[in-house]
Amino acid sequence: MLLASSLLLLTVTAPPQLACYAQALELVPATGEVKVEVAPVYDARTWAFSARWDDSQMNNLEMRRHMAKFGLKGTFYLNGTDPAGKFGESYARQLTEGGFSIGGHGQTHRDLTTLPANEVFLEVMAVKMDRESQLDVPINSYAFAYGRYENKEQPAILEGVTESLRRAGYHHNVYTSFVRDNPHLAPGEFSTGLQVVPGDKAVDEAKFNENLDKAVTKWPEAYRKTSYCLFLGVHAWQQGEVWNDIDALYAKLGGRPDWWYCNQTEYAAYHRQRLYTRLELGEPAAVSRRLTVVRPEPSELGDLVPLTLLLSGVAEVRLNGQALPARTQGDRLVVNLPHAPDHQLPRRISQVALPELSATAVAVPDLPGLQVALNHEAGTRALVLQLTTAQPWAAAEVAFRLPPVYTTGVVKKELGPLPVGSSEVRIELPPEREGELWQRGPRL
Repeated sequence: MLLASSLLLLTVTAPPQLACYAQALELVPATGEVKVEVAPVYDARTWAFSARWDDSQMNNLEMRRHMAKFGLKGTFYLNGTDPAGKFGESYARQLTEGGFSIGGHGQTHRDLTTLPANEVFLEVMAVKMDRESQLDVPINSYAFAYGRYENKEQPAILEGVTESLRRAGYHHNVYTSFVRDNPHLAPGEFSTGLQVVPGDKAVDEAKFNENLDKAVTKWPEAYRKTSYCLFLGVHAWQQGEVWNDIDALYAKLGGRPDWWYCNQTEYAAYHRQRLYTRLELGEPAAVSRRLTVVRPEPSELGDLVPLTLLLSGVAEVRLNGQALPARTQGDRLVVNLPHAPDHQLPRRISQVALPELSATAVAVPDLPGLQVALNHEAGTRALVLQLTTAQPWAAAEVAFRLPPVYTTGVVKKELGPLPVGSSEVRIELPPEREGELWQRGPRL
């Protein structure tokens, strides 16, 4: 998006339920016309560079160590915690050390194209709940088990998979074709990247460099129409002396000042806020000019990565009366705008297993004083919140994420202050879709 004077050009319409907030900046003008735009990559770098490594396996820890040596970052796409507790919270926390992140890869690594839509939703939602509650951080990116998400002979499967990911709260996928060629996604709704593979078991550096060169040197603008993110993949299956080859390759990839080294979670968050941020430039005043930045809430993004503004005709940018750090790039000022202190990510994420078709209240882990129950009545669902703390909560919001059998996917309810005692949040269940693909499988 670009704005000059009071002109604002929007290229993508934000989802109707996307929560946003506003920040007011003061622009101290220099010479020339004031122009502001959002950079396509954080900190106005030429490329984002990341990695995706699939499956819950111990070799991921070794891959994280080798990448970190050279300042690289990436995302590990995990399944849910093993029933015996293997690959659980401790494993996930080790993988996220040093700026790495976790993505979803299915609770049980099932082929989604073999499942009815409601079961697809359970598979992609369950792993998100499992890993988010372990790490207390949102998960926004998904990689398909076996790389399968469609069946050409059953085109409705792709719709069911897409709808399940959307309802679960993902907005990034590592499979480029799923995002680029998907008729069930709105433009820009999901972000993706450009994968360059060094080799799962043996490194073919010549082939890797040839493929990287296509994007970075030969046809960068053509590739950027799909994504500004290059990423390594797919499996950390390397052994023995192959790690030396990995190190040699990573040494050449690290330390490039024009690349943003990020995980996929960060890239997805930046892409989404870049796309859905609105810039409103006020009329010139005596010594400054007001710029209002309306941007998505961090909870809608999944990360606190700042928003990079590129400004022409501006000498200084102030937030709350203080000058923001800035650098020059050509004739423009580069400013990374942080999220407001009172607009942050959740500090605690918990999941609770409710007895099926039971109204018995269950305590919520990590949220002392809160119990919840879900009442099932014909055509409705009611979430009962029992708060036993000394003071009420300042604000609360409830989001019902419904399986694809229902025509509406997410129903949000703003509660305002949550009083001590019992509160009920009730919704009418939306109409149901017809057809076996939608009717089969578990439902709320």
